[in-house]
Amino acid sequence: MNLTISTTTVRDKKVVKRLSSLVGINPDLFAREIIEANNDFENLSSVEILKRDFKVFRMGGAIIGVGQIITGEFKNVYEKKKDIFFEMNNLREKKGYEILCLMITNPFKNFSELWISGDKKIIKEAFGLDEKEEDVFILKGVLSRKKDYIVKIGEVLLNKNWRKK
Repeated sequence: MNLTISTTTVRDKKVVKRLSSLVGINPDLFAREIIEANNDFENLSSVEILKRDFKVFRMGGAIIGVGQIITGEFKNVYEKKKDIFFEMNNLREKKGYEILCLMITNPFKNFSELWISGDKKIIKEAFGLDEKEEDVFILKGVLSRKKDYIVKIGEVLLNKNWRKK
C-alpha cells in the first residue's frame, strides 16, 4: 500500500527504492495503479465485496468479522452501500458476530472509513470516536486491520469491564 501502513519496515522502503530505480518506475504511481486495478466492483455482488478480503477474530468472548477494501476512490463502493449494509447485518446475525465491519482504506490519504454492523460502543471506546453518520466512523491513520484496528478492539474486549449485551 505504497509503504504507508504500520507494517512497512525500513527494509521494505530500501528494497522498493532500489528496485524502482532499476526498472525505472515511480513507486507511488505504480502503487496507485495496482490498487485501483484491483477495485472494479461493478460486476461484484455486495456479498462478494464484503467477503473479498474477510477475516474473523475471536477475543474476549466476542467474534469480530472484518472485511477490508483498499482503494483511493470510494465512489464504486458508495454506489453499493445500502446493499452492503444489508448483507453485513444478515451475515452478522447469521454467524453471531458481535461486530461485523468493512474497512474501506485509502492509503493515499492515510485513513479508513469503517462501516459497522453491531456493537458500536466497542468502536467508540477503542478509538474515542463519534460516528461520521449512522454506522460509519472515520479512522485516521488506521490502515492495517491486524496492527492498527484489531489491536485496539482487542484492548476493549479483553478489558474485564466489557460485557456482552
